Amino acid sequence: MKKTIKATLVILLLAVVVAAGIFYFTSQLRGSTETFGIYLLKNNELVISDEEIIWYDKNSYEINLTAEGIERIQMLKVESVTYGEPFVVRIGNQEIYKGSFWTPISSVSYPGIVIETLVNMTDNTIKLEKGYPSSDFFEGVDPRNDQRILDHFQKLGKLKPENSEDSSSYQEITYEGGDSECCFTSSIPIALRHVLQVNLK
Repeated sequence: MKKTIKATLVILLLAVVVAAGIFYFTSQLRGSTETFGIYLLKNNELVISDEEIIWYDKNSYEINLTAEGIERIQMLKVESVTYGEPFVVRIGNQEIYKGSFWTPISSVSYPGIVIETLVNMTDNTIKLEKGYPSSDFFEGVDPRNDQRILDHFQKLGKLKPENSEDSSSYQEITYEGGDSECCFTSSIPIALRHVLQVNLK
């Protein structure tokens, strides 16, 4: 009798732990209602958002993009060699910092944050550069790892773990509910991802 009661209590405890874990991860995934976006300053056109980002590396300042994200960068036309194509990074309505899309053939220096329009096709990444043509030309405080950005990507599971050389641990999961669709990547175990997918549905 005592063994039966003890086994029942263990099962209930495990159920509570699993339920709490699922609730935590789903709240984290749903908790960030504000969207990260890189917008053109001239017309507020959204170029890159959470949906086009697979991960962000806070150490190398690289953003790994989906195929659609790569296409959007490649379609950008930098009309001014002197000023590039200015952009602003926002999370929701909060302006985090400004910079400029820059053509790699430009011979003009720039003192701010730059995203070159030439995508690294080896691993489908763009990089947030500090100054152009090198960091020697940068002026001011480096805003690339603003804590709001890191927190945002952490909540979405899109902040690349430190010392991680293999992006294969990231698996894209798509959740469709009603009229909304949410895509995210995560390095959490595959089994738990499956549970989350079922739970989200």
